[in-house]
Amino acid sequence: MGQHETLGELNDRAFIPRVELGPTELPAAIKGLAFQALLHNFTKAGCAVVGCSNDSVEKNKTFSDAQGFTYPLLCDEDLSVAAAYGAALSAEEGGPKAKRVAALIDKGKLIKYFDPAGKGEFPCQALKVVEALI
Repeated sequence: MGQHETLGELNDRAFIPRVELGPTELPAAIKGLAFQALLHNFTKAGCAVVGCSNDSVEKNKTFSDAQGFTYPLLCDEDLSVAAAYGAALSAEEGGPKAKRVAALIDKGKLIKYFDPAGKGEFPCQALKVVEALI
């Protein structure tokens, strides 16, 4: 955490951006801890877990350190990643900020599984999809 990392560094692996695009709050911690608990399984399957939030680097680092996450948590302060996933909220929707979404993206950068609500069961569902792909 606190290191400069980019999605491009994950080119050789399928990955799950744990796209926690929104304020750091309890649901993010619960899903984040579920990903942390399953991280070995994802890694064994050749899959990287990456979180993404529109919070600042400092806020993400504090949150990640407090939760004990060992996977990267990227910052999307300008909401460009959120916009790419259709998760950027307009001012009329309470923005500018992002809603929670989650996606499983394969090595070819194709979305294999997408959860527009970013529900709590996503980590387990994503692992099942990953295991079925290998």
